[in-house]
Amino acid sequence: MRAFLAGLFVFGGLLLGVAAIGARLPHIASGPLVGLLLVVWMSVLTMLALYFFNRPVDPRRGDPEAWLRDLEAKGLIVTREYNASRVFAVEEFEDEGSHYFVELADGSVLRLSGQYLYEYEPITDDPDLNQARRFPCTRFTVRRHRDTGDGIDLICAGEVLEPEFTAPPFSEDAWEQAGADGTVITDRTYDDLLAEHKRRAV
Repeated sequence: MRAFLAGLFVFGGLLLGVAAIGARLPHIASGPLVGLLLVVWMSVLTMLALYFFNRPVDPRRGDPEAWLRDLEAKGLIVTREYNASRVFAVEEFEDEGSHYFVELADGSVLRLSGQYLYEYEPITDDPDLNQARRFPCTRFTVRRHRDTGDGIDLICAGEVLEPEFTAPPFSEDAWEQAGADGTVITDRTYDDLLAEHKRRAV
């Protein structure tokens, strides 16, 4: 189906290109330059079609329960439990997902980041979807894809922890230093990280 739509996109775009060239550049419409213009335009359309119609489809958008069952049946889900005491958040810049720095019971700090965390955020502006905050919390389990390490979901337990501070979005350098989703930070304390992000907010 996507191949058909991509072909239709290129064909329709090519027809529009021919019409545009004929309307705006009538003096070259029958000359050799028109061929070159159409080749360039078709190349652009082909690249756009490859980008828009060849992107992987997130399987969670179809039937997320079936997707989870399939991962479990294949042994592709790994779980890890955590005990937390404090947490602060970082605002997202675009739509990369929620960001949290969670102080763990052993003194290390867990960084969690991703769109899968949206599900546990409070919702107060939609009567049909309103919900209280469910995460962060004092005890929780993170489920990840065994091969990719991507966060799948959380199992929340214990008491809900409200973030004690919300820092401004990461700069590019700060993003790289923070580590990937699921990184456990041991070389800096929670208080060190909180103070660092508070300085950025000034």
